[in-house]
Amino acid sequence: DRETFSFDTFAGGAEGIGIGIGPTTGIDGTDNTALSVGINPGAGGGFAGVVIPGPGEGATDISGTNFLTFSIRPVGGGAAIQAGNLPLTLEINLQEDTDGNGTFEGATDDEFRAEYRIEMTGTDYQFVEIPLSSFRKVNAGDAGNGVLDTDAILQVVPVFGGIQGPEFSFAMDNLGFASSEFITADELPPSLAEAPLAFPNPTAGAASVTFALAEAGDVRADVFDVLGRRVATLADGPMAAGPVRLGVSTETFAPGTYVVRIATESGIASTRLTVVR
Repeated sequence: DRETFSFDTFAGGAEGIGIGIGPTTGIDGTDNTALSVGINPGAGGGFAGVVIPGPGEGATDISGTNFLTFSIRPVGGGAAIQAGNLPLTLEINLQEDTDGNGTFEGATDDEFRAEYRIEMTGTDYQFVEIPLSSFRKVNAGDAGNGVLDTDAILQVVPVFGGIQGPEFSFAMDNLGFASSEFITADELPPSLAEAPLAFPNPTAGAASVTFALAEAGDVRADVFDVLGRRVATLADGPMAAGPVRLGVSTETFAPGTYVVRIATESGIASTRLTVVR
């Protein structure tokens, strides 16, 4: 529930440019579970971004994951945004804290960046999956060690750069990191329309697991520890076709990696969830 997090925003490079944030409706229709970002390009050509902290104190360990994932949808601006920004590109920055002082320092910590071109094809959430292998170092060459240190990720910083045109806004939901398990549709059981995804991941508190059913049927969702012991059952019974969102309370979980297994009548899919304290 991102409304409980503290976000920093920044903007510059153009006269009158501004950015505002707040909670909005999530991908599953629940109020105040997604982040709304509104941007006024001002005179044009500026930049604006949001600093999204990790789930716990200090750096976060995302070892064992292969993708940065999130869902994004346009809220306002529509075709006019694309007309003034050909194309509208979102930069995603991963900033490290290798010395553990709780701060990203551009002179000593690495910053890695990937870009996502936003296609204004409708008003629904679009699922985005960016391989960590596509991130490239963007700050000074003598800063850090030049390697993406997956055990020292401090924050994720989405930035719109060189923006033009009218005011616009976007909603972002389900930001997290995922492994490559059951990512592609041809690997899924026929009863699943979308693979399970845990977020926020890693988490220091509560988490959610989302997936989508292609057809109605019985579903059992369990969480297992690394020794294969069932530590929680999230659901067990009939479900309707469509998107599903299940809450995971991790209060009694020890720090570590867990497997969330979704068992359907036609097969099983799973994803990992990492708990940090």
